[in-house]
Amino acid sequence: MIYETIQNIAKKKNIPIRKIETDLGFSNGTIRKWDTSQTISIKRVKAVANYLKVDPYTLLLVGIDMNQIKVGD
Repeated sequence: MIYETIQNIAKKKNIPIRKIETDLGFSNGTIRKWDTSQTISIKRVKAVANYLKVDPYTLLLVGIDMNQIKVGD
């Protein structure tokens, strides 16, 4: 799901999820809750994508091999 995708990309960049949330002004646990939320703010997804320097659509992809995704520095 989206949390796992974000977590994998963040891990490759050595960025804790909590740091992303803090730097973007999100409450603790916000990103994790996206997996169980019925609605997710596209504005927030875009903010996380920009933070991680990936295309926002990358975060929305489910069931892909994360080893095939190239992440920018």
